[in-house]
Amino acid sequence: MNRRRRAAAMFEMMRAIQADKLGDWFKWGSSPRAKIFDRDHHDVVDIDSLTKLMRYNDYTHDEFSRCKCSPPYSAEAGISARGDLNPANGTYEFPGQGHVNHGALDYKGTNSTMMKTLQFRSQGGPTWGSVPPFRWSNFDFVSLEYLHCVISFMLFLERQSETCGSSGSVEVRLARAQMGD
Repeated sequence: MNRRRRAAAMFEMMRAIQADKLGDWFKWGSSPRAKIFDRDHHDVVDIDSLTKLMRYNDYTHDEFSRCKCSPPYSAEAGISARGDLNPANGTYEFPGQGHVNHGALDYKGTNSTMMKTLQFRSQGGPTWGSVPPFRWSNFDFVSLEYLHCVISFMLFLERQSETCGSSGSVEVRLARAQMGD
């Protein structure tokens, strides 16, 4: 067996062990994100609804974000995870469900119309909307005082120029950016 197959087999074995120990969070098709995708993918009809799904995290209200935790949900169980939102003094089934320095930091998506002109949509920064914007003042892992205090999100549309040689350029148009403080 070559190295790649051995590595894949080892990964699958470790995943199966984790699934046996920790339940649905590590089972293919049964994780919170998988259940949310299964429930909500039918709502994707255009680039805006795709963006909404990929940046989704309504962990305090979503049935699939519930866990045997205190509080009874985890912000790590959204499509766009935000471990910083979980209380540091909460109790969780395993550390990765809790107050962790982890989260979704970007989204990139396209559709068939945009793809024909080599366009895509990108959002950078932790998700917000149904959850509060990320604030360095609430971040208790590392202090980085030189960065913006509030990060809502940045939305970019990017298009590669028609010239696709070594000198091909990328045009970046800022569609929306909101950064405070």
